[in-house]
This record gives sequence, C-alpha cells and structure tokens, in this order.
Amino acid sequence: YTTPARLRTVEQTMGLLAGTKGFVDKFFDNVKVNDENEQIKKNRLELLFLLCKTFDSFADFSKFEV
Repeated sequence: YTTPARLRTVEQTMGLLAGTKGFVDKFFDNVKVNDENEQIKKNRLELLFLLCKTFDSFADFSKFEV
C-alpha cells in the first residue's frame, strides 16, 4: 500500500519512481526488446511506453538538469 498521490511529497514520489530502477535494469538485462517476432517486439515496446507514460504523469523529466 502506498499513500495516495495527492498526499505525497515530491521527495516521496521521486523515491517511489527511483524504486523502479531495479525492475527496469532487470528488464533491459534479460529481455530483448527488438525481438525478431513482431508481436513480441510490439508488446515489449508497449510496456516501455506505459512505463514512460507513468513517469511522465508525475513530472516533465525533459525539464530536469542532471
């Protein structure tokens, strides 16, 4: 269970997003996104799109400076 988004601080939200790093790393370490099978490739690209969309719903990461 997590706190509803409207009650979270920026720090809490960024912590939750940062917590996905391990899952994302494992995905790229173990999954060939551009599979030869077009349906598999399409499904994997859709997963990445949904991940990006989720992150974008929290912040405009193009505005961040690293």
